[in-house]
Amino acid sequence: MEKILQEALAQGWTDLHLSADGIFARKDGRLDRLAGQMLTEGVVEAFFKAQLPAQFSELKDFSLSYAGQRIRVHQYDTFRGKAWALRLLPGEVPALQDLNLPACLPSLLAPQGGLVLVTGPTGSGKSTTLAALLAARAKQGGHLMTFERPVEYIIPSHRALVTQVELREDQALAPLLAGALRADPDVVMIGEIRTTEAAKGALYLAETGHLVLSTLHSADVVQALMRLVHLVPANERPLWQGVLAEVLCGVISQRLLPHASGRGLVPVAEVLVRSDGLVRQIRDGAWSLVAQSLENQAAGTSLEGHMASQIRRGNLDPVMAYQITAYPERLTMLLEQEKRTK
Repeated sequence: MEKILQEALAQGWTDLHLSADGIFARKDGRLDRLAGQMLTEGVVEAFFKAQLPAQFSELKDFSLSYAGQRIRVHQYDTFRGKAWALRLLPGEVPALQDLNLPACLPSLLAPQGGLVLVTGPTGSGKSTTLAALLAARAKQGGHLMTFERPVEYIIPSHRALVTQVELREDQALAPLLAGALRADPDVVMIGEIRTTEAAKGALYLAETGHLVLSTLHSADVVQALMRLVHLVPANERPLWQGVLAEVLCGVISQRLLPHASGRGLVPVAEVLVRSDGLVRQIRDGAWSLVAQSLENQAAGTSLEGHMASQIRRGNLDPVMAYQITAYPERLTMLLEQEKRTK
């Protein structure tokens, strides 16, 4: 097991899958079988038991540090036995400016508090973006609290007090969020909003002047907001939308695509930034107008705007960009504008 992990770190794999079908590794978005290699359940379990406390056998999701790198593990059962999916995270939290994300992201860390959402599909880099935002905020000082299942990145403290809480698999998040106020936090990070109770806790903390950061699984910015609103019954949504409108600082929706060089991955993102018009649109549930605001805002960026920027930098293949965008004519217009300004 250690030999496989050492190879994973040396080769820059992002994911490792261990099962009765063999060992599979993901690099640059592609998953391949490692020919001729196999690990038994006993070998894998013995390794994890040596790394973790005695309750390992009860865990389905956990994380550990190995050779200076963080590893997130999901353990699950198949009809052929146990299997494990490992996500290999960088040993250090990347600097926000090194992630090739839109330049407006630091502006979302509002000192007066509010809600920042990071959305996207599984494997889109949400955890990394969230950790980079927290690390940037830690440089300003204060008390940062995270509630995660499991803890992934270890956030550097810089000038801040950083408290990272790892939730047990059977532990409810809502009571912890309700009690978080007594810990005197300035910033609260929730690993993922999945339930109505978690969403209400996040909005309450944001209402009371805390900066709250969290993730949602959604395809784009508007779907993220709609999903959050639809966590409550229809008769409660007008009030819910009003609260969300008042506390929302911004939404980042991202995905990872192959780098133009064929080596590594590059993020493409759209970012919705708070504005007076946006507040009214969210309060009214005018989601089509929210989508228009995303395209028209000066402070943020559309998905096509960021893709055009990544193409200009040589990070993204234009063919790939056109395969992804739902608005090819908009991408063409932005690329033509880039040519005319040169």
